[in-house]
Amino acid sequence: MVKNKNGNIWTRWRFTYKLLIFNEKTLEEVFNVRLSRFTAFLYFCAALVVVFGLMSMLIMFTPIKHFLPGSSDISVRSNLTGEIVKIDSLSKHIILQDMQIQAMKNIISGTVPFDSIIESKNISPEKWEHFADEKSKLEQKFVEEYENDDYFYPSVLRDKGAVKTKLFSAPAFGEIVEKFDKTQTGIKIAVKSGQNVLAVGAGAVIFSAFTLDNGYFMAIQHDNGYISIYKNLSQITKNVGENVATGEVIAVVSSAKNNVPSVLSFEIWHNGKPVNPEDIVIF
Repeated sequence: MVKNKNGNIWTRWRFTYKLLIFNEKTLEEVFNVRLSRFTAFLYFCAALVVVFGLMSMLIMFTPIKHFLPGSSDISVRSNLTGEIVKIDSLSKHIILQDMQIQAMKNIISGTVPFDSIIESKNISPEKWEHFADEKSKLEQKFVEEYENDDYFYPSVLRDKGAVKTKLFSAPAFGEIVEKFDKTQTGIKIAVKSGQNVLAVGAGAVIFSAFTLDNGYFMAIQHDNGYISIYKNLSQITKNVGENVATGEVIAVVSSAKNNVPSVLSFEIWHNGKPVNPEDIVIF
């Protein structure tokens, strides 16, 4: 191989090298290629462009794009929340079915333990009523655990003293930090950062917008002239004109900033006038 001794850079880059491959037995030329530094650089750049194009097409036209941050829309989160609800419901249903099957096996095999209740010979009807109404410790524990885990069913009465005339369920689980008074039209609820916001009742979305002060906010029209308003949202999962059901996820609360906890601003209006949400909402 002969080196170019010319000091010109362009000449060195254009200088052509030849690679020959011979058959050692016959000394015949099998393969040869001529390349310069400039040609090799062009081939390398072309290969990079082709690889970049193939990778771009792979990401754009395959499900890989869903793994990239910011590529999926807000409907993915809504669908994921719905699937979580279904999985949670199915898991509990399977556990109950297993318990029922095991109880049937015990009955068929005759291995059901004897009841620890007192013999029924001298028990009056009043005592039977007392036994029927009184809950065991195990039953009380089961009810408490079920109510504490029942995050997706806000219509469950968590307050034993709740008034039966209350019309709506809670928009989010949290502590009310600002009450309703004459100076403001609603209440504020301290919630976890990024917590889901639920529709307090069935209705239709009639308004949604974005402001610098309150982030996203939306309004839902309910029956009998009621309108519920939700403020300080980072995302909304429903558009204007869509119908919602009670307890359905409609938005996400804004994340906490500068050590300030996340707060959901919530209002209820009836026939054009604000009302105290605590009077008609089960918190």
